[in-house]
Amino acid sequence: MPTVPRARRSASGDAIPGSPPASVLAEVRAAHRRMEALHELDMSVDFGQDPDTGALAIALRSPRGERRLRPSEVFDLLDQPVP
Repeated sequence: MPTVPRARRSASGDAIPGSPPASVLAEVRAAHRRMEALHELDMSVDFGQDPDTGALAIALRSPRGERRLRPSEVFDLLDQPVP
């Protein structure tokens, strides 16, 4: 019989679950499916750091070129039909 990961205790004594909640795992799977769909269209979302400002840099890349995204636009991208 498979074992279930046991909760650990943090430094403050709070229990740390052995795995993320089911709802979080479902969201991760949905995001993965979305990224696979973009990949099938030869598109990708790349994350990096702006060398001048140190800010988060996000780019949507496709055969048509590259478009910079704001962090909030990444979530919008996940909720829209594949372009």
